[in-house]
Amino acid sequence: MIIKEKRALSILRKICQKIYCMKCGVIDQQLSRISELSSEKLRLKKYADNFEKLKLFNNKQETIVSIIEHSSKVFVITLKTELNYDGRMKEFYLYGYTLDISESDIDKSVPIIEMWCEPNYNLKLNYLESIFIVNFQAKNYYINKGFGSLIMNELIRYSKSLDVYYISGDLSSVDIGENDNDFSKKKNRERLYHFYSKFGFEIYDEANSIDIIKKHIRRDLKSRE
Repeated sequence: MIIKEKRALSILRKICQKIYCMKCGVIDQQLSRISELSSEKLRLKKYADNFEKLKLFNNKQETIVSIIEHSSKVFVITLKTELNYDGRMKEFYLYGYTLDISESDIDKSVPIIEMWCEPNYNLKLNYLESIFIVNFQAKNYYINKGFGSLIMNELIRYSKSLDVYYISGDLSSVDIGENDNDFSKKKNRERLYHFYSKFGFEIYDEANSIDIIKKHIRRDLKSRE
């Protein structure tokens, strides 16, 4: 009789353990689901907040060309073009804005990085020959954090859509020094050389009209037939 009771208790204990474990599993599933829903709610709130901030571009004469998630930030790239009296493009600007919620001290209406470019037409003014980068700068905090690469990618894409032959520009001595022996600018010079080389630009010396050597950059986009 005692043996039968022990067997019955053993069976009952296993049944109770099974039921208990099943309940734990259900509870764990529910807790996991609640956590997922909470995370999803926070994600949707973040998108809603950032979407609300996009309204600031309504009053700007800029076109949003790209919205990118980069380094846990929402990065918006806009394009602004200016035309000559004859309707030809005079110049254009690419601006980069961060809409990161945590950076409440940053004025969202002011770009953190910008690029100013001028299109060059052929002699007969019937097609675009090239794009010249006049100025390319970022706020100090955002230098070397990948935002410049996003702007450069957009410039290359846009230039290809304009069907130009090449993109060019000059590197300022303020940024790279008077020559390669200027050690005070060495770090910045190497950073810029690496940046442009990464995007397929050739960097070479070019003499201007008064025989001062400066660094010129160029990337070909298509060959001449």
